[in-house]
Amino acid sequence: MTTRVELKPSRQFMGRLRHNADLLDELTAVCRQEKIRCGWVTALGAVQKARIAFYDRQA
Repeated sequence: MTTRVELKPSRQFMGRLRHNADLLDELTAVCRQEKIRCGWVTALGAVQKARIAFYDRQA
């Protein structure tokens, strides 16, 4: 490992989306409002439309 950074997680957010809200738009808005630059998301629920993608490091 050439670079490493010690992380000290200190803030956690929990919320609920409005019905018919766009997940990416809502997450982007929260990140801007709270000045979040990186993090992870865990979600539970249902969506009306979804697009699934993955990152291929070999390509």
